[in-house]
Amino acid sequence: MSNVILTLPPDTEKKLRAKAGSAGLPLEIYLVRLAELDAANEPLPPKATFEEVVAPVRAAFQDSEMTDDDITDLVQEAREEVWQEKQSRKPA
Repeated sequence: MSNVILTLPPDTEKKLRAKAGSAGLPLEIYLVRLAELDAANEPLPPKATFEEVVAPVRAAFQDSEMTDDDITDLVQEAREEVWQEKQSRKPA
C-alpha cells in the first residue's frame, strides 16, 4: 500500500471527519474506503437505517425468551457494575 498526502481545506476536512465519525471510522480509513470504491467504480453503499442496525439485537432478544423485566434488570446490573468500577478508580 502506498502513502498519499492530502491537503484539504479546513471545511472539507471537518465534513469528511463528520462523515467518517458517522460511519464509526477514523478519517484515514474512511478515505481509503472511498478511494477503493471509486477505483472499483462502485457507488457508495447506503447508510444502514436504525432498524437495520438493531435488527440482529431484536432477533437475539426474541430468541433468548428474556422478558422486558429481565432485560431491564440486566442493564441496571451492568450500569451498577460500571458505576462501581468508576467509583473505585476515583482518588480518595
